[in-house]
Amino acid sequence: MADFLPKNEDLLYNISLIVRLTNDLGTSAAEQERGDSPSSILCYLREVKMLGRTLRA
Repeated sequence: MADFLPKNEDLLYNISLIVRLTNDLGTSAAEQERGDSPSSILCYLREVKMLGRTLRA
């Protein structure tokens, strides 16, 4: 068990990234309306110049 973290560091990082992005997808519209700090989704959309387009199916 003590070796789990060092051996699976990439796995844990990727899981946390997926959880973060899933959370941002669920809350990004409400955060934009309130004027909260930009989420990772909003930052990405600005980066790829897709802000304003509909991405969800």
